[in-house]
Amino acid sequence: MSDDPPAVAEHDPVAAGPFAPGEGELLTTLVTLVEAECGRGDASTPPLGETVDWDALDGLLDDETRAMNIASVTFSYRGLLVRVTGTGRIELYEQVDSPTTDSTPPDLTCEDVSNGR
Repeated sequence: MSDDPPAVAEHDPVAAGPFAPGEGELLTTLVTLVEAECGRGDASTPPLGETVDWDALDGLLDDETRAMNIASVTFSYRGLLVRVTGTGRIELYEQVDSPTTDSTPPDLTCEDVSNGR
């Protein structure tokens, strides 16, 4: 059984691409994929760094040694569910409507494969 959110577990990604953990290309690849799917944001589009803690994401997944222990990190951005894996893959999924009406952005979720280490 998968712990992935419903959009990930039940659907194919609308866009996907590789990045090499430890090579400094995570941000560039992620922004390129989002812009290809959604177009360039306008002044009302919040920058990625205001939606997700970029330093934390980069620290987890753009370091090859740390990335080996992370199955995936999932967050919402610009109407997409973004899943970044420790093996070097970024996947974008259509955002599934939440059953709540809370407008608070969803928490960043991280699946650790280090077995408690």
